[in-house]
Amino acid sequence: MEVKGADFKIVKANHYQGLNVHMNDAITQLKNHMEYINRNYSSFRTQIHEDKDKAINEEYSGNYLVGPRKTLLVDPQKDIDVKYIAIGGVEREDKSIEESHEIVKCKPADNLEIASWNSFVRKLDEYHGHHPVQ
Repeated sequence: MEVKGADFKIVKANHYQGLNVHMNDAITQLKNHMEYINRNYSSFRTQIHEDKDKAINEEYSGNYLVGPRKTLLVDPQKDIDVKYIAIGGVEREDKSIEESHEIVKCKPADNLEIASWNSFVRKLDEYHGHHPVQ
């Protein structure tokens, strides 16, 4: 996950209509993480499972969030499905991010999602059953 501020429009308002430079930076950082993980997948998978066990036992000092089920029966030999998300900026008033052609053409990989703060909060609210954010 790469998080940027909310003090800019996610899509430029000029005639180029590309992503804001902050979002391009976030995507570049995530692509670097993707490449590192792909090159070092075996050690990455081992480290992730070790960190998961430490987090469950409250021995891990990194940034983590243990879910409501606490213990998961996960086979450390199975592949990990890694998802990436770049969150930043806000949507233009006239267009939601879900219908933005600029977002689709800027996505470098299927496992990378690009979200504005508006769309991210909407998805969280929908996931948790709250009323949609207006």
